[in-house]
Formats: sequence, structure tokens, C-alpha cells
Amino acid sequence: MDQLYPGSKIRGRLPQFRTSDGVNLRVSCQVMSENRQSSRSHSKTPLVEFALPSPLFGLAEDRGTDEPIPPHHHDSAQLIHASHGVMTVETDDGLWVVPPARAVWVPAFVTHSIAMSGTVRLKTLYLDPASVPIQGRHCCVVQVSALLHGAILRAITFRQPYPA
Repeated sequence: MDQLYPGSKIRGRLPQFRTSDGVNLRVSCQVMSENRQSSRSHSKTPLVEFALPSPLFGLAEDRGTDEPIPPHHHDSAQLIHASHGVMTVETDDGLWVVPPARAVWVPAFVTHSIAMSGTVRLKTLYLDPASVPIQGRHCCVVQVSALLHGAILRAITFRQPYPA
């Protein structure tokens, strides 16, 4: 459901994070404005398919300017974060230049590409679409607090598959 953000003319889907005991927590998410830059269309992009060993899977890798990630999509949702360096994430919704204090939420099946500005320490969390914390089909920018940063770093160390 589209709602108007308080104090703003930007419309977007307000993110919700629900814990296993049904408690709703607020997630700060920044949607793209109506004046956004348009991006190229990725109508025929490859599906990067891999079976998630658990509902949450983390991956860390270092990439340089000469190692962009071409347009693709996943059957899992994704939180893309660079703990060092700046990356540009592009989707059909627009472009996000993402510094270390932010991350980009990419829902399942959304085509995206990533370009690096210098050396980037990429941290990616893949989530089972049935258990995603942010609902909807639109990408958004998420503020990476110290708590979220720590959780991302911890999640990428989980032994897979982890015990339920």
C-alpha cells in the first residue's frame, strides 16, 4: 500500500520488520523520488540461481573498479552493503550511489547491477522471500546502524546450513 511519508511529497511503501513473536519494528528505508534518474532496461537478464542453504545466507568479497557485477536477478531477496568503498547499484527503478553507512534492499526477482568506485568490501545477505523483513517489489536505501552493521558481519560467518 502506497503511503505518503510524513513531511514529504515522496510516496512509497513503508517497510515493516516483523519478529518471530509478531512484534513490529520500524526500518528506516529511503525510496526513490518521482524525479529519479531513469535507468536502462534489463528485460532479458540472467537469473543467478543457487539454493539457499538456510533462510539467511551471507557472502563477503572484495571487488575493484574493474570488477562490476553485470545485470542479473535472484530468486531470493538481497541486502547489498559495502563496509568499505562506494558502489553504485542500478535497477529499473533508478540508480543508488551507496556509501558504507547505507545498504540497498533488492527484493527477489528485481534485476540489478553493481559498479564499484575503487576497492569495495562487499557484504551481501540473501534472504528467503518467505521471511523478508521489507515487503514490496521496490528497492530502497537502508541506513546501516552500528547494530545492523554488526548483524551483517556476524551473518556472513554463519556455518551453512545453520541449525534451525
